[in-house]
Amino acid sequence: MRNLLIAFGGLILAACSGDTMDPIDPNDPLATYIPWDSDRPEVQTFESGLLYVFVREGVEGGETVGPRDRVSVMYDGRLTDGTVFDSSYARGSTSTFGVDQVISGWTEGLQLMSIGDEFIFYIPPELGYGDSPRPGRVIKPRADLLFRVDLRQVVNAPAP
Repeated sequence: MRNLLIAFGGLILAACSGDTMDPIDPNDPLATYIPWDSDRPEVQTFESGLLYVFVREGVEGGETVGPRDRVSVMYDGRLTDGTVFDSSYARGSTSTFGVDQVISGWTEGLQLMSIGDEFIFYIPPELGYGDSPRPGRVIKPRADLLFRVDLRQVVNAPAP
């Protein structure tokens, strides 16, 4: 009986734990890449350490992203084990921000994209949050990050 109570207590504690992994939708292009494998032939690598996979081509001849532009995107941010830490898809709306106002992995990756493109970015800690992620978040120091990014709109920066 004592062993049964201990086992039941362990199940209760596990159920209350905040470290749960979100289920991965098999239709999500990112699901194919969890766990991450940088040796796959479709993975492109930059000297900076940014890795990416081209998922979908957007508008032919579509507007590209410059370093001072503002962009509107839909995205999922995950740890390499699949844990979601941020998602505009979950919120049901695009996110808009300056290309130079995000982590350097995003700044570099966004400039590869044209309107309508969808990429998966693998961002090492040096291009992400490094040793200093935001307190209280799922992202731990030195975490590798995965982002699925769908570029919806480019708003050119004003002339200097």
